[in-house]
Amino acid sequence: MTALIIIAAIVLMFFILFKAKIRLELKFLGGVLDLKVKYLCFTVFPLKKKKPKHRKKRKTSPEENAPTETIELSADAKEAVSEAEEFAEQTSDEAAESAVSEKDKKKLSETFNMIKVRIEQFKLLWETVKKFFTKFFKRIKITNLMIDFVISGEDACEAAVNYGKVSTAVYNGIALLKLLFRVSVKTVDIGCEFESGRSSYDCSANITLGLGTAVGLLLGALFGYLRNKQRLDELGEALNSSDSDIKEENLTA
Repeated sequence: MTALIIIAAIVLMFFILFKAKIRLELKFLGGVLDLKVKYLCFTVFPLKKKKPKHRKKRKTSPEENAPTETIELSADAKEAVSEAEEFAEQTSDEAAESAVSEKDKKKLSETFNMIKVRIEQFKLLWETVKKFFTKFFKRIKITNLMIDFVISGEDACEAAVNYGKVSTAVYNGIALLKLLFRVSVKTVDIGCEFESGRSSYDCSANITLGLGTAVGLLLGALFGYLRNKQRLDELGEALNSSDSDIKEENLTA
């Protein structure tokens, strides 16, 4: 009888843990991302930082506090030093500009190839697990979705075009989210300013899902990865080979 009670208590504990909700508070305000993850009554992320201990200041002796002797340079020596510093700055700036332009081209091509391969990998995984994932997506709840965008541009025409693009993307994105998840929108405010010259993008949302849902999504992703591991590795090797070709071209150039 005692063994049954212990087993029942363990099963009940695991049931409560898996049914308990994980709450994610996501905020992007003023260009700063703030993420909090809570489970039950505990804050899982970010963890509280420990206060640094104050160290006692070491007493210094009179000899250490004594002023150090300074050596003054002559006018000719100072002029020679300043000319050498200016020459070094000019040469370093010229070398930095040429290096930056080459690095920018290299990074742009590498980033483009990486994005292309990652999209293909995501498509491959999604085709395998989309039926499994869509069942779990309906258990995820997005509440208090707040979007506050202010669109601007260098001139009125550019600002109006950007406003149309952003508005289309936002409302289509919200419609897509409602197809996949349970979404509750608080406010959506997209404005257009012609005089500020600076756009701002603020948004926040609360995401709630059960621990069992999170575990199910992780297992589904793991299953999709193992099933398509060979194809995913081939795409990764294609990315590495393209990066090596780019490096060889830069070396020969």
